Amino acid sequence: MDLLFLALTALCFATVAGLAHGCAALARRRG
Repeated sequence: MDLLFLALTALCFATVAGLAHGCAALARRRG
């Protein structure tokens, strides 16, 4: 597997996880 592809996949996964965490925090804050 290409190292660059692996790095891009990890970055994409981290971005999606960050967005999901942010949405969950906003939903929790709104009650």
